[in-house]
Amino acid sequence: MADADGIGRIDDAATDTMVQLFIKLSAAGIVERATFRTFGCSACIAASSIATELLIGRTRAISADQLDDALGGLPEDKRYCADLVAEATAKAFGAAVSAG
Repeated sequence: MADADGIGRIDDAATDTMVQLFIKLSAAGIVERATFRTFGCSACIAASSIATELLIGRTRAISADQLDDALGGLPEDKRYCADLVAEATAKAFGAAVSAG
């Protein structure tokens, strides 16, 4: 997203995963649009995708538990995907606050 207010990027060498989330905020600080770019397993891509849906209308990051619940529960060996995406959302909000 070229006009993103916040970008959160996580590079996790241990799992060979990269998650990048972009958020566009309204004047009131509410997420109007969210997109992602993720390189990793299908669970990480799914977590990134659901995050973009969950972020719309929010004023703060989402947790790994919220992502896990929205996905119907990830297998234990894929739980790291929710953690990485949640961390990326927090970084995106942090970047948006810093820039604004």
